Amino acid sequence: MTALLDLFAPPPGYTGHFGWICGFTADGRVMREIADRFTIGAGSFATTFQRPALLLMTDHASPQITADRAPGMYHVTLAPSWRQRFRGRGIFHAKVALLHFSGTTSKDPAARRDIFRLVVSTGNWTRETLERNIDLFWSVEFPHSDPAAESQNLADIMVARDMFTGLQPHLSLYPWAAASGGEAMQVPYADTLRLLNALKAPPGVTPRFFHSLDQPLRKPLLERFGGSQSEPLTILGSGFFAGGDPAPVRSSQPQGAEAFLRELVSDLSGQDEAKPVFTVLNPDACQGLATAAAALKARRWRFFRPRFPDGNDGSQGKLHAKFIYRGKKDRLKGQLYIGSGNLTPAGMGASTGTGLWNFEAGVVIPVDKQGTPDLHLPYSPNEDIDLNTELKAGGPFEMANEFSGDCPLTHFRLIEDSAGLWLEPRPVPSDFRGISLSHSGGNWQPLSERIALDPERLPPALVRLRWSSGGDDTANVAVPVLNERGLQVVPEAQHRRLEDVWDALMQMAATGREPEPEPPEDDEDDEGRRNGSRGQSATARPATYATRRLMAVITALGEVQAEMPAGQTRLWANRLIEHGRSLARTEGDVLRTLKDMQLNPFRHLGRAEFMPLGLNNEEVRILHDAHAEAARLWGVRGFAGFDGVLS
Repeated sequence: MTALLDLFAPPPGYTGHFGWICGFTADGRVMREIADRFTIGAGSFATTFQRPALLLMTDHASPQITADRAPGMYHVTLAPSWRQRFRGRGIFHAKVALLHFSGTTSKDPAARRDIFRLVVSTGNWTRETLERNIDLFWSVEFPHSDPAAESQNLADIMVARDMFTGLQPHLSLYPWAAASGGEAMQVPYADTLRLLNALKAPPGVTPRFFHSLDQPLRKPLLERFGGSQSEPLTILGSGFFAGGDPAPVRSSQPQGAEAFLRELVSDLSGQDEAKPVFTVLNPDACQGLATAAAALKARRWRFFRPRFPDGNDGSQGKLHAKFIYRGKKDRLKGQLYIGSGNLTPAGMGASTGTGLWNFEAGVVIPVDKQGTPDLHLPYSPNEDIDLNTELKAGGPFEMANEFSGDCPLTHFRLIEDSAGLWLEPRPVPSDFRGISLSHSGGNWQPLSERIALDPERLPPALVRLRWSSGGDDTANVAVPVLNERGLQVVPEAQHRRLEDVWDALMQMAATGREPEPEPPEDDEDDEGRRNGSRGQSATARPATYATRRLMAVITALGEVQAEMPAGQTRLWANRLIEHGRSLARTEGDVLRTLKDMQLNPFRHLGRAEFMPLGLNNEEVRILHDAHAEAARLWGVRGFAGFDGVLS
């Protein structure tokens, strides 16, 4: 079974080039894992290319994720212009990714191949989606250079392209919005857009993918379901069931959630309400359905608790997926909607097409699979909920405002001239009053046109800003520092010891991901001066001790590399280089000992007994190149290995 994170991994022979991701919320740990998979080692990617590979867009409710927490990813939110652009006035709730992977051909390394992948999820990019909640996702691919490729997939990707390019002018903290296409930071985005713009939407093909940027989700949803074909079963699933506007006092008309859901099902089924409707919900938090369920049950509606996967008893999670199925009872044959829009007026839009609606996205796909619908959708048909004892409304939806989109700056420019090292704000605000900044762990200071930096300190990769927002509220965000070529200033790799790297690489080989990074402890001393900047460890140790530690770690790494799972070759290679670069600063005693001994320990990792079985020629080359690059970083590439052999 495909996991959500796997959808961000490149196809064999490809690497991640550029991608857009949008969602209501995201967290740093998950985005780090996503970026790792997309770039096959995000830390190495960020250090090498000094740019993000993924652009994350979220609602203001999601706390800002800075680049040091998720290398290879850049997080933006909604600018003030979004309030005028989006007529729905609701939350930014769509959960979509459009990814561009690039590769070369085996016959002609100069020739490119490109694949675009569209991912639609019902869950946010958070740990709850990965580990606790029930969510659904869908994806399609389109190879750019294949004229015979699936035209339906191309139609979906064209809609996603237009959606993301339509969002881009309304993003805040986007430092490359005014950059020209020739600047280094703009090249991958411009390249991706150039390839997408060269594609044409196939005529006569209705996209399965749709969104609510210009109209509520309800209209394109109903168009794709048709509304005229009679089907024996409708299944509704949603993590939230708020009601519509209440009816007048003492009215006999249905109201709230009952009225909204009956009307939605009637529109889906072409006014035929006689067919059964199954509703999957969270019994302890079903909002308006807690009171509406009894009236709906009288109309042949049935209610079911969600079915969690094996190993998840549901005690820590909930149904978060949003889906609608209309089709057969005896097999999963019909049409299926999955998307971000809950079955609420805000998620779907009111039938009148007016009022408040959220920015949502989803797909309606034809399905035809053996087995009854409950085998494929998350519910158990024999476990009806007792409406008298089990349904609770739960708490209200509470909206947070964690990431301000009203930031007066997009970035700082790092300038070095004869007078020293400086930071200059971009764009230069018309009024500096009330804006403060802090960097490198220092105190807050007033913003000015030029901020002098200590040349003995490492230049900051991020600068924190705070300013008054909305009266008494104080906004606080981090903005990046770009160098004179428009590339990100990359924070120095985390300082680690040999044993730390050993632990991290062993966990990566076993699980596909490393432990969450800890803030560097010895990056700067109390005065902010650089430690180990000349490749020396904080405390010198005897050469015999350094050699003993190195031998133990290299031997263990060889054994772990030999057992490395399939598909981890590029990630392992990039991580080896990344950590080798970091250790060149923290393990100066080890490096001096190796040079005195004229020893290259990385030749040990290239021996046949320590190479994984089943590698193809390309994977063997990738590992050998990584061993050579790590040796170069340590200044030992020209030396023999432990056995005295040079090759």
